[in-house]
Amino acid sequence: MDIEQRKITRIHDFCMDFEGMESRSNSLSAKHPSGLIMPIKGSDVESPALRQVIASLATLLRTLTETDAIDASKPFLLGLQVLYRRIAQDKIRQYGSDALCNNLHFDRHDEETSVDSFTDNNQRWEKLSEKTCGNAVALTGYAPSQQCLTSEKNSGKKPLNNKSAKIVTFTDLDGTLLDEKYSYQNVKPVIDQLLILNAAIVFCSSKTRAEIEFYRKKMRINDPFISENGSAIFIPREYFRFKYTYTRQTSDYDVIELGAAYAIVREKLELAKKKSAAKIIGFGDMTEEEIAEDSGLPLEMARLAKRREYDEPFRIVEGSEKEILDTIIKEGCRYTKGERYFHMLGKTDKGKAAAILKGLYVKRFRKLITYGIGDSPNDLPMLEVVDIPIFVKETSREYRREALWKGLLNQIRATISKK
Repeated sequence: MDIEQRKITRIHDFCMDFEGMESRSNSLSAKHPSGLIMPIKGSDVESPALRQVIASLATLLRTLTETDAIDASKPFLLGLQVLYRRIAQDKIRQYGSDALCNNLHFDRHDEETSVDSFTDNNQRWEKLSEKTCGNAVALTGYAPSQQCLTSEKNSGKKPLNNKSAKIVTFTDLDGTLLDEKYSYQNVKPVIDQLLILNAAIVFCSSKTRAEIEFYRKKMRINDPFISENGSAIFIPREYFRFKYTYTRQTSDYDVIELGAAYAIVREKLELAKKKSAAKIIGFGDMTEEEIAEDSGLPLEMARLAKRREYDEPFRIVEGSEKEILDTIIKEGCRYTKGERYFHMLGKTDKGKAAAILKGLYVKRFRKLITYGIGDSPNDLPMLEVVDIPIFVKETSREYRREALWKGLLNQIRATISKK
């Protein structure tokens, strides 16, 4: 665990301890038995207990800013949101298992909604930032915003300048870089210019390693990439000039594996099918030709899409969507939704993988400007951990795609010119 992770963990330890104060949490505990610290619903938004939690957390953040040189900025608070969501989800799973074993009532959906209510409540984080930094940090929506810098050592008192900052762009593929025909030709000139500017381009996709390698080779990109919704990070060997922990090594990559093996995910999907009595069709049930027809992929790309190592794309043909997804969670897995398919995977997401890779970049280059580009719900965890998140809306997507990448290039050029 690096120094920044330790600081964030300290803050979260404080939050989790704070929830145990009976004088402040009795009413919330009655509504939310798993003891989550920030359930925001209706009158809870302005409850004295919640205001006290936020005030105390702001005080702690301010103290850490002054004594430990934490930068309580937008990217830091976004990282805090992501970590909170992860801890809360783990608690929900733990309490759900305990409740099941002891025959206790537990509304898992209600608890998860409470977590989402807090992590998605931008007003709360703006107020926290006001109390900590003296000015509001805009956390509203995913659109290009004023640039922020991430540094391994930042005093939090003066903004970093752009000198020597490494620029890293985390991008989804389908619907963001690739068009409806899976072509990248319209944005290829921008990619070429970004590479000339020495900006790193990190593909963070639901696609397999084989699919991503195909596009990396075509576009001559040699940076790390994240496959199958955050299930694994593939880092070209000798890319970072320091030692770090990885799961396994191939002839080309150091691989950090975060997700479950594909065989395990498939096995659990079969169990979910039986328990929910639903009709579900995954890529493992389809031939390459059927995948090509169903997805619109060329047959060559369908072959690469079928070479899965971690997650399983699937469609729900018959049955209750909520029941199916709840069953997947009970099997100890996660699900997410891309542009075309649901995906079942292990306990990871794009945000977790992007945060790890971002930490390695910070250690290597010290100063970063990170961009994130996505268009689907499964991209939101990734967008939460970058400095400048950009969400591609569905309307006029083709125009937006080209304009977005050209605008990104112009902003990066302007940033570099200030160095």
